[in-house]
Amino acid sequence: MTAAAKWAPPTTKTAREAGGDSDDRRTPIELFREIERRWGWGGFTIDGAASAANRLCDWWIGPDSIVSSDFLSWPTGRIHAERVFLNPPWGNIGPFLDRSIEIVHGCPLVERVVMLVPARTTMPWFGLAERWGRIHTIEGRVAYGGGANKKQPFEHSVVVVFERRLVAGDFR
Repeated sequence: MTAAAKWAPPTTKTAREAGGDSDDRRTPIELFREIERRWGWGGFTIDGAASAANRLCDWWIGPDSIVSSDFLSWPTGRIHAERVFLNPPWGNIGPFLDRSIEIVHGCPLVERVVMLVPARTTMPWFGLAERWGRIHTIEGRVAYGGGANKKQPFEHSVVVVFERRLVAGDFR
């Protein structure tokens, strides 16, 4: 099920546009669709850090969600064949990255977690992203919620793809 095929994201303002939390950055729909086309094979099933107003998938994790209110405490016992898109709060990326690695490598039913994060190569979490995931650079500044005047304050973003490993012993 492709989220884009069944459901159109809301066009309402994000919390950031309305003067809210600067960490509430809704991924531009065109960028989301390109990320989904490349790494969401079959479509993302869950937006891992969203609200009802800015979600990009039918299912989301965040306030007012029936899945879970917090990605960091998402009960993995209820996970089944999920493909998660995650644009975490950029002021608190480390715990979201740790949880993504834990979920992908600890829960055999999660296919992948795809994160959109700033290219902050000097941060400790970036080394973990390089070790456990595949890094894909988005060149240039991404405009969030409002066109060219709402561009991020740094030059590049990256997409980090975490996928579960194939282990030969699992296929006996």
